[in-house]
Amino acid sequence: MTTLLVSFHGGEEAINNVIAFPPGEPSRPLLSAATIDAVVHPLRELRKFLFSADRSELYVANGWKKLNQVVRFSAPEQAGEPWRYEKVFTNEPQGIAHPFDLVFGFAGELFVSNQDSEAVTSYNASGELDQTLKDFDEVRGLAFDGKLLYVADAGKGHVAAYDEDLEKVLKIPIPQPVHLLYEPAHHWLLIGSESQNAVYAWNATQPSAKPVELIAKTNPKIDHTAGMALELLAGDRGILYVASRVGQQILAFPLDLSKSMPVWSPAATKVVLDQAELGDEPEFVGIEGGLYG
Repeated sequence: MTTLLVSFHGGEEAINNVIAFPPGEPSRPLLSAATIDAVVHPLRELRKFLFSADRSELYVANGWKKLNQVVRFSAPEQAGEPWRYEKVFTNEPQGIAHPFDLVFGFAGELFVSNQDSEAVTSYNASGELDQTLKDFDEVRGLAFDGKLLYVADAGKGHVAAYDEDLEKVLKIPIPQPVHLLYEPAHHWLLIGSESQNAVYAWNATQPSAKPVELIAKTNPKIDHTAGMALELLAGDRGILYVASRVGQQILAFPLDLSKSMPVWSPAATKVVLDQAELGDEPEFVGIEGGLYG
């Protein structure tokens, strides 16, 4: 198993950090408590965390409604040390309102989904508001495939796709979509449905095709689908990690990506992190150096 990174529901008596779970080693906080505590603004109820392309910076959605921010951290001086607080990248005066997901877009701008304003906002390298997308009922996950920006609207029951002019070009029907993950090698958009406790697959090269239910009725069971991460293995195979939010587990689903659509191996599904190890409801799950949504 690779090193998994997990953010949590958080709150006053819960986990307000991103926790790294290296295989066979004790878990450790990814964000430096010392540098966080030195700042007036606390972190609470963290959601998406996103590395820059060169992995020198880490952007974190601070989802606490009383302090709407995206916070930037800088890489540690030595591997295994916590990431150091750098600055508040952008905040409420720039349109942040209960941030959920983060993704880099067309020209490298940062897109943020905001649960309280039901808007997607974009920011330049200085953290200044660039554009605002509205017309969502319950905005959640984001993904970008190099050509299109995908936005999960749990309220309207679809994933909307936008071109570089931020014009809506298609809608992908999914029951209550919440989390998105784009896999570029085979052009699969993986869509987590919270109400169905399932993951759907849709291929960007076949926009008129309907999404296919990839993972559902699992044992162990997904209990409210949350974040997803994909570990790519040799031979066009991979392991899809899915956070079971209410079940407080991280589940591993082996996939064969060599076929015309991903094939899941139910018998090999397992729990890789359970409630005792997590200690709070997981929100986003990431892989150190890998794909995650």
